[in-house]
Amino acid sequence: MAGSWRTGSPAASFVPVADAPGSSVDEDSNGNAAATAAVVGSGALPLRRRSEARPPKTAVLLARHIVDEITDRRLVPGDRLTPEREMLVQYGVGRGTLREALRFLEIQGIVRMKSGPGGGAVVNSPDSSHLASTLALLFQVRGSTFAEVLELRSIIETSLAGLAAERATAEDIAGLAECVETMEACIDDLDAFLEENSRFHERFAAASGNPLSGLLVEGLHYFGHSTLQELPYTEANRRELTKAHRMTLAAIRDRDPAAAVAAMRVHIDDFTAYLQRSHPGALTTPVRWTWATR
Repeated sequence: MAGSWRTGSPAASFVPVADAPGSSVDEDSNGNAAATAAVVGSGALPLRRRSEARPPKTAVLLARHIVDEITDRRLVPGDRLTPEREMLVQYGVGRGTLREALRFLEIQGIVRMKSGPGGGAVVNSPDSSHLASTLALLFQVRGSTFAEVLELRSIIETSLAGLAAERATAEDIAGLAECVETMEACIDDLDAFLEENSRFHERFAAASGNPLSGLLVEGLHYFGHSTLQELPYTEANRRELTKAHRMTLAAIRDRDPAAAVAAMRVHIDDFTAYLQRSHPGALTTPVRWTWATR
């Protein structure tokens, strides 16, 4: 049985057709919920006519509702969702639709499927790798280049550097200092050095006080990590990068937003100039979806 959406407080609910007065929803061969009559009554969500816009698949609507339930019920990673047989009754959908919805959420990192006795859907904690994968896929089909990724990083990270200088806690500053010291200690280990470089950027983004910024910066750093591993990034390059991080750290520690912004801009601009001078092909390289993995 298909379902329809009804809004209300505090969250929207999924209403089986049989329970939604004055409405009926059919599914086409692709599993799309097509409105054959508008849902009526106070608070009901009107469904667009097929001529106005292609309605989303029922599985996608169901996936959205499952996410609403996870957040509204404040479930945490490791919590189990309702067993499949109960979800089929609760939502009034077929097994194929439910499993498609859960598979979609699994790909997004929202749930993981546990097999065997007592298995089922378990709440998961998505991280920046899931965001990076989505961005890389979008960037690739749009023909975006690594140069465009660097420019985006410059726009975002210079602004965050200024906020970090204003908002960083003593713990934030200590964490940034630890990153710089670790980078110096592993200057001869490229993989370890690049990991610590990414961690520095993630920590200063978090120090901006905006929890979303760290997720975005970390996601974008997946692209740079993949690119640098393919380049002869010399010890001299690494020492210059570490020096740039020390300058940014000093500005944040001194609570000087303008200096922090300038230091981060110089840092990213110098890196871009290095690529233009020594590895111009890297800047024009189209983004690949495979870059979103480490």
